[in-house]
Parts: sequence; structure tokens; C-alpha cells
Amino acid sequence: MPNFIFSVPERCRHICARGVTSIANQSSQFPRAYLLLKELRNRLRSGRGWEEIRRLKRRGDVPGQYRPIRQVDLEHDLPFPGKVRNNIILCSSGRSGSSLVCRLMSGTSLLGAPGEYFGLTLAQRFTQDRFEASNTKDYIAKLQQIRTTSNGVFASKLHYFQYVQMFGNVSLENFFPNVKHLYLYRKDLVAQAVSFAKAMTSRQYVSVAQACDEPRYDEALIRRCYLDLVWENRGWKRYFERWGIQPLVLEYEQDSKDFQRLLEKILSYAEIELPPNFKVPDPRIGKMSDRVSEQWIERIRPKLPKVPAEIDPATWANEQRSSVKR
Repeated sequence: MPNFIFSVPERCRHICARGVTSIANQSSQFPRAYLLLKELRNRLRSGRGWEEIRRLKRRGDVPGQYRPIRQVDLEHDLPFPGKVRNNIILCSSGRSGSSLVCRLMSGTSLLGAPGEYFGLTLAQRFTQDRFEASNTKDYIAKLQQIRTTSNGVFASKLHYFQYVQMFGNVSLENFFPNVKHLYLYRKDLVAQAVSFAKAMTSRQYVSVAQACDEPRYDEALIRRCYLDLVWENRGWKRYFERWGIQPLVLEYEQDSKDFQRLLEKILSYAEIELPPNFKVPDPRIGKMSDRVSEQWIERIRPKLPKVPAEIDPATWANEQRSSVKR
């Protein structure tokens, strides 16, 4: 957004605000853009410029705000000079419990140091602050040199929209030889959408961080989050079917009840031997659902369309489990 737009007369600013509102109303499947556009509209109307928005949005400028870019820090490095023997990709969507699973995996020192490495923001931070990369494969190779555990395991989480942005429409096998796919989903998509919207309005994405704002009930935003999550789960379903992949299916509601069993399933699927006296690491984050979340869920559930059975993640996941058993 060019800065010169904020030097124009007051009337022009309001015209711009109306245009942004129109764009936001059409962003039905992109809640992140929708929320940012709403804030941009408000700043335009109040005369505050784009630099102010960037200052508020820049991760870490707001006290207590969770900053995914901390994953760039040297303290998370695991220098590994050898060859990567095992690649694990956690296929997920926003607010599916992927941060919890990543922390559990990282805490074992056996399942890599998974992070959101293929989100554009974090990828840009790595290439700006840590190393140069000429293309995606070069970025992965350099990332693996600093984020692979001593047993040769590299892992990352990947939301579907990030897969589309970073890898296009090809198999991850082209970038990660012998890759193991984990598919994490939430059975209750309405609860997931509410969690998504609540996190976006409060800017609190993990329990260990403080909320920057009071969560605001925004029906339009929850609906957009819901549609976005339906799109992401449908995308992963099509990806697995297209490339004939049978991932390890993890259901957040069920598997988050027993961390020991969850990690044992992942270790077994990745063909990594469970060490003697294995102890479950402390993820240091917990569930964020509360009474406010429950109230929002009850309020919005009747207003959202039902997910068709053929793209419902729970239905598809059950089919995958059945096929593996056979």
C-alpha cells in the first residue's frame, strides 16, 4: 500500500475506505485478509496511515503477542552435518492443534524441530536474517542443516494454503524424499472456526501469551474462517487422493487427551524406535477454549452450512483408518 495515499484530502480517504470495505466483503474465503482489510478501513477513516497499521501488525511490537518469527532464533538450531534420513510433514490447518503437536514432537529430540517453516513470513525472515536461498529446494536444504535432530529427522508443519503458496500443486515427495505425512484435523470445524476468529481478534494464538485485545464476536469473520477451514481440509483430501498417500491420521479432540499414545503413534509411523524410559515432554502450552468459546459456538453453529460428507475431514479420516486396517 503506497504511503502517498495518506496525503490526499479527507474526502478521498473516505472513498478509499469504501473501496476497502467492498473488497473485504468479497474476501469470503480469506479471513486473514478480511480482518486486515477491516482494520485498514478503520485506520483510513480515522486518518491514521499504513505505517501505523504495519507497526501494530508487526509481530513482537505488541507486549505479550505471540511471535512465530522467534523460530528463526539461533537457540532453536540443531546443527546436523549428516544426511537427512527421514522427513515428516504435519499437514494441518489453522487452530487444529498443530502448535501443540509440534512442541511435543520437538521435545522428544527424535522427531525433528517442526515449525511453520513454509509460511511466507517465516521463510522471508530466514532468508533475510539467516541465509540466502536461490529457490525452494535450496531453502529446504539449508533449513535442514540447522533444524534436523541427531537421528537424521527433519520435520515441519504445513497448512494447506502454505502448501499452495510454496509448492504449487505437486507432490511433497519432489522436495522431501521418503516423506512421512501426518494429517491433523479437528472433528468440530465450527469450534475450530470460533477458535480461529477468537485468536485473530484477540491476537492471542497460544495460551502462554497474553491477549492484546478483548476477543470480539464477529459473525462474518467466523463464517469466513469456517469456509477457509473447509477449503483447507478439502484441499488436503484431494492432495492425498491425487498422489495415493495414506497419511497417519490424527484427530485433535481424541489424540490430545493422551500425549504418550500420540507420540508413540507418530514414532511408530515414522519407523523410529521408542527409547527405553521414554518420557513425554511438557509442551508448555494448553487448550484455549473457555466459556466464551462455548457461547460463541452455540450462537453460530445453527447459522453455518453443514459440511458435505465427501469433504468432511472426520468422515474422510475414518475411511483412511479403515483402508489401513484392511
